[in-house]
Amino acid sequence: MYLLAYNLHISVSQLASEILACKRERILQIVEETFIDLLGSEATRTIFSYLCNHYHLNKEEIPLKMDEFQDHLEKILGEATKLIMKKIEERISQP
Repeated sequence: MYLLAYNLHISVSQLASEILACKRERILQIVEETFIDLLGSEATRTIFSYLCNHYHLNKEEIPLKMDEFQDHLEKILGEATKLIMKKIEERISQP
């Protein structure tokens, strides 16, 4: 009985990890799509490259470090960051 519960616990834990990974991937997809829609592909690549090279924030880390991402964007894009973040939040909250 204990062994069965232990195996079930591992499965639930693995499932939770997979769900979190899917949510992170979805958030990253939303961030990328929003940037491309608002600024275009070239500007999006340039901004993500700048974030990586100057602030050591890799694109894949953005969903885990949204506050840091926003702070760095404000340094780069100023007030435009508010609009971008608003659009990202709207898209994330859509079902």
